Amino acid sequence: SFYERLLPRGTVDFIFSFTALHWVRKPVFFPKTLTEETVLQEIEEQRIEAEESIRTIFSNCRDYLKPNGISALD
Repeated sequence: SFYERLLPRGTVDFIFSFTALHWVRKPVFFPKTLTEETVLQEIEEQRIEAEESIRTIFSNCRDYLKPNGISALD
């Protein structure tokens, strides 16, 4: 999982990763009655979830690096 620690801290010299930004923990569920307000609310919730997800993924990558390690994340 992208959200769990896979390696011990400080054990990797180089990280290269293409991360799918659409990979989030919470699936999208639109209500049966779509209004502009409900759609905008869901979009905002997904934006917040995506931001939290990518912060978690990048934080884990940073923690894997040895001192002076290099990461290339795209």
